[in-house]
Amino acid sequence: MLKWRHAAMVLGMMVLAWGAGCADEAPVPEAEAPYLDADPADLAEVPSTTLKRDLGVPATFGRNNIMSDEFFTNVDAVDAAAVQRFLESTPYGGRSWLASARLDGKPASEALVEASREAGINPVVMLARMQVESSLINRSTNPGSRADYAFGCGCPDGRSCSSAYRGLARQVECAGATLRGRYEESVAGSGIWSRGVAKRTSDRYTVTPENHATASLYTYTPWVLPNRGGNWLVWNVTRRFAVHFEELGLLREPGSPKVDATPMGVAWEFEADLRTINLTTDAPEGIARVEYFVEDYLIGAGDPADNFALRYRFNGQKADRQLDVVGYDASGQAVGLATGRLDTDASIGLYIRQVGAQTFEMGIERPTPGAVFVELVVDGTPVTDDVSGKLRTDRMAVLHTYSGLGTRRFELSTFNADGSYRGTLRRTFEVW
Repeated sequence: MLKWRHAAMVLGMMVLAWGAGCADEAPVPEAEAPYLDADPADLAEVPSTTLKRDLGVPATFGRNNIMSDEFFTNVDAVDAAAVQRFLESTPYGGRSWLASARLDGKPASEALVEASREAGINPVVMLARMQVESSLINRSTNPGSRADYAFGCGCPDGRSCSSAYRGLARQVECAGATLRGRYEESVAGSGIWSRGVAKRTSDRYTVTPENHATASLYTYTPWVLPNRGGNWLVWNVTRRFAVHFEELGLLREPGSPKVDATPMGVAWEFEADLRTINLTTDAPEGIARVEYFVEDYLIGAGDPADNFALRYRFNGQKADRQLDVVGYDASGQAVGLATGRLDTDASIGLYIRQVGAQTFEMGIERPTPGAVFVELVVDGTPVTDDVSGKLRTDRMAVLHTYSGLGTRRFELSTFNADGSYRGTLRRTFEVW
């Protein structure tokens, strides 16, 4: 039977959690232990493999390190196409019903990747949680209402679940936001569980999380339960899924480019209809062809006589879309790459675009009237605009060359002319 989790009020705002509660010093009845009703297939440890690299989920269970921060936050570990292939051929030897499911009109694979990236969580982690919580991945047929509260978000103990969080799409969104929130609390040192701070679990183990990811997972589920449930099961299922993605050749390491290629620069302008885009690429010598992909869909090839220019009109409007630009040499080998994010709707037009090796610009294409300055903070650190040399710039964009590579959290804040704060826009993006 699926066990619903708690909901709590924090600083006057609802923060939804699905952990089994805080790890109190008093013993907690075994009947309240999470995931003891797990699918038998998930209780078998992952077979030994011949993988040549560390996946970020240890090969053997250790209660102080369930998975690494790099794995937990690697939002680009898999894309929607990889998740779709995983659902078509799961590690359980069959096809998941989710391979055909749609969430709010989108394929489940696409919706899950979008929600994971928005929250700053590895989509593999989210897939594993779906299996741990309600055995959704290994089911071949639609489980019906069982999926409506798959993560238990909005289901306080002893009360009915809130209809506001009904539906798998909302459950995925809620789950990602909560996991990331618990992670950030550990980073700030304010969490119920925090990195480097020893604490007793509900089944009386002393755990000292070695990283923020592990702290987040114990805040979520303060049980160890080796070989039976709790965070042992979280580790075991996540490891199984990561190994399966790796064996399918679909798992990317944090900070690794999509192809072994020379970085290029990409630029674009939208026309007045806000749907038609004019793209160009600053490609190094030797690039004979440039192709543009939006969310892994090829939208066209550029004109080599005009900076590989491409004019394209989007049929649908959508915010935060992934752009990849691949350059090919005369033999057809991929030798160049640029990447970015862009809004293809009528919103403010937030964008990130690659300018060169480790160099990216984040800015606003359609600023709100009154906004005059922007400031950029990446992973909690203010970033200086390389063009103006200022932290707060009226260019409405910040260009910077990064030394720390991998998945980073971008926060762009806008200000009025008098310096008063307007708001903050956020994206999670891979710098390479």
